Parts: sequence; structure tokens; C-alpha cells
Amino acid sequence: MKNALGIDAIDSDDEGTYDSGSAIKFGQMCGSAGLKLTLCPYTNPSYWQAVKAGLGGICDQVYLQCYDGGKYNDPAGWNTYFSGLKVIPGYWIMNVIPRF
Repeated sequence: MKNALGIDAIDSDDEGTYDSGSAIKFGQMCGSAGLKLTLCPYTNPSYWQAVKAGLGGICDQVYLQCYDGGKYNDPAGWNTYFSGLKVIPGYWIMNVIPRF
């Protein structure tokens, strides 16, 4: 899949089940295929913290949703949740992810 699609990561935006065990297993499966897993949260920090902790270095980015349901998210606050991994705020309306 990695070579066929030319990708190096899968973006996880699981805002339905909040089952960290299955999210971690999915991320580990991605890692075994040579892919990274990025997280794309907008709410429920403890769930996303558990997923990141369970994945370690397999998760290399966190793209915080700052649009729709996450429009009031504060990137500075979310930066404290992932042991030094800086979140990148995403703004859907801009169709780009700014790098701060």
C-alpha cells in the first residue's frame, strides 16, 4: 500500500468510537507496514493522549482541528497533552495546514 499509493502516513480522525485499544492496534498495523500515523483530534484529549502514548514514535504528528467542532480549540492548550510533540492547528476553510 505504501509503495502503491506513494504515502508515508495515515491520518487518524476517529471521533466516533473513542476505543484507544483498537486505535493503537490500527496504528501498530500501519507501523508494521512502514507507515506513520498522524492524529487529527478536535475533542476528548484523554483519548488522544492514550493513543499517542500507546503508539510512541509511530505517531509523528498531531493535526488539531480548529474548524467545525474544533473551532474553539486552543493549540497552546493541546500542546501540553503529547509530551512535547507540538500540535499543528488545521483550518479547513484555508484548505492548508499552517506551520507555526
